[in-house]
Amino acid sequence: MLATTVLLGGLVAVAQAALDCGAYGTGPSDGTRYTAPDGKQWDIRCHSTYDSASYRWGGDNYPNQEACIAACSAQGASQCNYAAYAKIWNSCLFALTTPAERAAPMTVNNAYSGALLVQPLNCNDGSSNGTVFTAPGSIQKYQVLCNYQYGGNTLGASKRADTLEQCVGFCDAATGCVDAIWSDAKYCWLKSSKTNGYKSGGWHSIVKVPAGFVQPAPAGASAPPPPNSIRCDDNSADGTVFRAPSGAQYDIKCNFQYAGQTLGSSKYTETFEVCADLCDSTAGCVEGIWSNAKYCWLKSSITGNGYKSGGWYSAVKKQNVMITH
Repeated sequence: MLATTVLLGGLVAVAQAALDCGAYGTGPSDGTRYTAPDGKQWDIRCHSTYDSASYRWGGDNYPNQEACIAACSAQGASQCNYAAYAKIWNSCLFALTTPAERAAPMTVNNAYSGALLVQPLNCNDGSSNGTVFTAPGSIQKYQVLCNYQYGGNTLGASKRADTLEQCVGFCDAATGCVDAIWSDAKYCWLKSSKTNGYKSGGWHSIVKVPAGFVQPAPAGASAPPPPNSIRCDDNSADGTVFRAPSGAQYDIKCNFQYAGQTLGSSKYTETFEVCADLCDSTAGCVEGIWSNAKYCWLKSSITGNGYKSGGWYSAVKKQNVMITH
């Protein structure tokens, strides 16, 4: 009999007798999850591989893909989390892929088939914060935001979920779900919309991201920002004026926002400048609010005197002020 194995998120899979990716194209094992003899689980993609800067030659004496995976696994997750196997040469490549590499589209590879080590999402130590995760059997990507949640309309009642992965699976299977919130108490809420977000200890968001999403580089790994970038991470841009390409000017207020009427739903924007430019190109927009989770809200009106709001940055349009060349 074939044994069954409980996967992350409570899913159950039948243990595979042998991996089969075929000679070219996709094989029977494509998109499956393989449980190795040591108990570790690997996601299999036939004739598709990640572009990684860390590939190492493992040799050409591997009789099958399982042997290649075992050799990677023996090195430990800190040294190898990805094994690529070429059946036609019995060769194996090892890699320690980064979150950014895994978030990028895979490359079709006629020779090699990849196996990615499945590691549980972890917000207790913050190690999964910002990670892009794909639910098993799905192509939809979700970004994990630890200790952070959004307002918005809920989809039905909460569900018991033992893991973050299971909560992602619930959202992925629910029509109209754009965001799921998982608590340390192991309950999952699904949402059909999301509004302004905020820090929330013990509550973790799994946000559906667009197909073209590329995960930001880890802190300290990215290039220095350009001279005209709006820097609110260190508060240096607070009180400055940003000039959009149109010539319109915007007052920058770091860690501060106003109440007012929103224009449509939030949009993912990689930088604060893109959010301000988006406001500038949208009819009726008087303020763009950008969060450090990289989402942008536009407003058609602002009311009151505003309020302090950590991690939220405002670009307020100066009325009747325009610079032309």
